[in-house]
Amino acid sequence: MSSDGLRLIVPYSDIAMYDPVDSSFQVWNLETDTFIEVNFIGERNPIFPYFSPTGHLFAVRTSDRLSVFDGDTGIEISYWEGRFGSMVWFNSSGHLMAFVDITNFTERFLVIWDVEHQQEIKRIPIGDSNVSDLSFSPDGMYVAYLASHDLFKCGIVNNEIGDCVTHFHSDDPIFLFMMITTNSRKIFLDAVRQIVILDAVDAEPLEMVDVFPQYAYMIYLQQIGDVIAVLLNDQPVLLNVLSRETVPIVNEYSLFNPDLSMYVLSSGDDPYAVESNIELYSTESNVLLAEFTVTNLAGIYFSPNDDYILAEKTTGEIEFWGVPAN
Repeated sequence: MSSDGLRLIVPYSDIAMYDPVDSSFQVWNLETDTFIEVNFIGERNPIFPYFSPTGHLFAVRTSDRLSVFDGDTGIEISYWEGRFGSMVWFNSSGHLMAFVDITNFTERFLVIWDVEHQQEIKRIPIGDSNVSDLSFSPDGMYVAYLASHDLFKCGIVNNEIGDCVTHFHSDDPIFLFMMITTNSRKIFLDAVRQIVILDAVDAEPLEMVDVFPQYAYMIYLQQIGDVIAVLLNDQPVLLNVLSRETVPIVNEYSLFNPDLSMYVLSSGDDPYAVESNIELYSTESNVLLAEFTVTNLAGIYFSPNDDYILAEKTTGEIEFWGVPAN
């Protein structure tokens, strides 16, 4: 789903499971209630699309091609032939896109593409390393990426990418995911069971906290954010690293919305249950805000803009509920 909550891939399940000879999916514009179809013929088996923050572009990687499509028309506007890493990243404005070219396995490149002018502005050699995650800073001043034990940082001036230097190195943990705070001054590095919090300027480790395992996905799902789920005195809490405010996590099975102000609990863990109850709560007060019932539940998702809750059903259907004011 796009960040503005207006575009949804149909079917909602993993399109990589489709027939590799003739694969297709549709992009559903919820605002206009229109569909565009994207087709892949031959051995180009598509992997789930990556939307730009505005939703007006999306990128799709196949076995031998990386394509960028117009989100309104479905027309392919640019492509690269070769082999590519599994991730695609956009900056917060959607003007820059990054991906990894692994066509030459021993000499890989991190590529930064200018979306607006449709041109490559930086090709960074990374040897045989793998870029596990990347984030553009919210202030637009730098881009940082992880490669094994190292965090690299590249300055950005007038949409031009400067030299990339090692910003932080660790001899022990391998970092998998990263996130930058909204003020661009701190960087989170996820080392599976711990999170290292770095100063974005001088690379000094400011803090190391134990992550609450059930919510390690928070950093995986976001490039930018201030809140992480940690264990303090053996209790799971949401910690705002900038304000130092904490909110207890009362149920480890809570599914939070993007800004963490609400969460849902579901009775849908029973695979034999035909009907499931979904309860929506306020994170701060734990007050029940709404209740929903759905049959044949397969998965629950918040829209990125927090306007509604989406329930995917085993029948292939999708149900929507509006989110009340918190």
